[in-house]
Amino acid sequence: MLSKVLSVAACGLGLSACSAAVSLPVSNPEEYMYTLGGTRNLGGQENSAGNVMPDVQMPWGFATWSPDNQADSGGGWFFYSESTHLAGIRCTHQPSPWIGDYAFFNVMMHVVNPQHDGKTGQYANYDPRQSTFSPYHFNATLSPYGTASGISTIEVTSTTHGGLMRFKFPPPDAALLAGSYNATRRVYISVRTTGGNAVSLAGDGSSGSPLLFTGISTDNLPQNGKLYFAASLFGGGGATPTQPISMGQGQDGDNLWAWADFDPTDVNAENLVLRVATSLISPAQALAAHANEVAGVDFDTAMASNKAAWNSIATKMVINDVGAGRTDEETSDMLTIFYSSLYRASKFPRSLWEVDYSNGNAPIHWSPYTGKILPGPLSSDVGFWDAFRTTFSLLSLVQPAHLAEEMEGFLNTWRENGFVPQWPHPNGGGMAGTMSDVTFSEAVMKLPHCGSARADAAGYCVNASALYDASLENALTRQLDYYIYGYIPYEAGGTMVSDTLLNYHADWAVAQAAEALGYTSVAATLLARANNYTLLLDPSRGFMVPRLRNGSFISDWDEFAWGPGPGYTEAGPWQYRVEVPYNPQGLQSAFTKIGLDGCAIVQQANTMLPTFHAGGYGGVIHEQAEMAANCFGQWELNNQPVWAMEHMQVGFDTSVSGKCAQQAQYWLRKSATLFKAESQMYPGDEDNGSMGAWYIFNALGIYPISPASATFILGSPLFGSVDIDVGASKPFSIRAVNQAPNNVYITGATWNNVAINGVYVNYADIMQGGVLEFTMSATPTAEGADHMPPIYEGR
Repeated sequence: MLSKVLSVAACGLGLSACSAAVSLPVSNPEEYMYTLGGTRNLGGQENSAGNVMPDVQMPWGFATWSPDNQADSGGGWFFYSESTHLAGIRCTHQPSPWIGDYAFFNVMMHVVNPQHDGKTGQYANYDPRQSTFSPYHFNATLSPYGTASGISTIEVTSTTHGGLMRFKFPPPDAALLAGSYNATRRVYISVRTTGGNAVSLAGDGSSGSPLLFTGISTDNLPQNGKLYFAASLFGGGGATPTQPISMGQGQDGDNLWAWADFDPTDVNAENLVLRVATSLISPAQALAAHANEVAGVDFDTAMASNKAAWNSIATKMVINDVGAGRTDEETSDMLTIFYSSLYRASKFPRSLWEVDYSNGNAPIHWSPYTGKILPGPLSSDVGFWDAFRTTFSLLSLVQPAHLAEEMEGFLNTWRENGFVPQWPHPNGGGMAGTMSDVTFSEAVMKLPHCGSARADAAGYCVNASALYDASLENALTRQLDYYIYGYIPYEAGGTMVSDTLLNYHADWAVAQAAEALGYTSVAATLLARANNYTLLLDPSRGFMVPRLRNGSFISDWDEFAWGPGPGYTEAGPWQYRVEVPYNPQGLQSAFTKIGLDGCAIVQQANTMLPTFHAGGYGGVIHEQAEMAANCFGQWELNNQPVWAMEHMQVGFDTSVSGKCAQQAQYWLRKSATLFKAESQMYPGDEDNGSMGAWYIFNALGIYPISPASATFILGSPLFGSVDIDVGASKPFSIRAVNQAPNNVYITGATWNNVAINGVYVNYADIMQGGVLEFTMSATPTAEGADHMPPIYEGR
């Protein structure tokens, strides 16, 4: 039976489940969180449709569970939406296939017949179209393990630090048993060990006490880090098995494994439940988590709790109306993409901390930086280069208390590591710039500071001075050349244009925090550095171009060349041409001085051919191919560097009904066509909720063009009416009067019935609740009536 979630997404998959009318607002929006969306991944440098996994977990959960097609593979791409193989349910901590997994193991069931004999590494056939994919439940039928009476099923649901799996075998088939078919049933756990690490198992589960896996060292755990987990298997018949079952144990090549076999005529083994709890701290902690989270818990009860957690996330944003002229199928698709994107934006950063059950349930964590067990939270598994643009800003709107907790988790990273990694996860990593500075400064600018009256009223706070110190430390330790020349010169190599522009943005953000905290002289210094973006603007070319130490721009330059060497990260000159999101008006003035216009530049980028040259990459990378196949001209919406490009057009203007703003409104609304309610949900890598959050902001008609500004710039809303719970006495409501599919232009905007003077709304105002109202039209205003040239869509 298809789940509600699959039924919704089936519209995009060409199945037959979309005939029912959609009544808004929907009562259970979490059912529109389709975890298969974004999973049609080809891996490596092939095109992606999200490069994500169909994970079952709690919001920001410690433990994640995903179907695995690859039989205990250590590689990052272990699930493909089109594969009909199932090698098990993986307990995973993978934040991205580009980063890889750590602390993982597999759980699987099979029937030990001659075709599927053996220990680990086996797989079964399943049909993704007949499976349940939701944040709180995965359920699959395993075709090879059936009889004339039925087919085996495997299910998983999650708790914060563990999960429950349910295995159902069909009744025995007398005719098969009378022959030579070996129908022995098996459930097993397989752990891929590395480097000859010593691993031990304690107990067998027969007394009801968990089987304890201890000392497991897997890929990407530094500081001699180890995974510990406690598992208990129960059978005995009935809907809630209570009879403990012992498990054998052994080694199979590189895999440690534990298993339980059952006679096919044993009715007590037709319904089995495995309860698992995990820890990075100790065996005792794994046992404590088992006792507190999963012991004695019924599968359906755990699943209801998991579902309720996602309901609390989804109901923060209530879509009341999608506007006139939408079919039920279109409405269903819009809900699926929106709430699936909210699911993606509510998974990372991972809350990589555990619970001290003997100390009032205080947070405690294993530190991948020191190897010690320390008090407090720890945030992990997110790339700031990706997430600073959208993910954290979305949390500031709908989950500010959780964002404050995450900030403390990152401060612990800073305290323990000495600096903030720009791709914090247990094995480190980074990207261009120090974009944690923007996120930390955004938190300083938006959230209550500890010790303030506002914090007392809100019930949460951030350590503003520590966030500022961590960011200022980055600002003072960047490349020496950056301070000498005001930019990173070409001789430094790499992605110097991207790095310099990102550093300017970070400097501007830290300056906002410095000013707010009273450090006015520091703020002035950082602002002066941030305004150096004109140093990279080549007046003869009109692009941001690498510059030599002697002050001249490089002569050997190609406007379509991407990558390091030419100076750009995952993009090229066209994509970074207007990347000054903290000062659109200043950039427009700089363009004017050299005879150019920012609006015309962006419009040209949107409508020209999607030409690219390999440049420093030496070959085609997936971001290039995706831009050419999915997007519009040079607007590389499939990747982060251009996410602010259309909003820069709005920022070049002074009114939502101006020519520049209405150019942007056209393209922002058109961008919604690149997102699909199917496995190919996204036009490129989704990256830790960042593209999902981009879609949500675009659908709302607001965008955090420069997060530390504590403002949102206005776009073109996709829905007719949305209510957002911002924790105030009334919601933040967005209304689009005269909303319809072709009504993309804004003729006016008001905040609480007062006309908006400009193109921004303030975060502080929004968080008090109120009504942002747009008036929509199918035709641009007189100011912008002549602005739309012929369109090349690249498809």
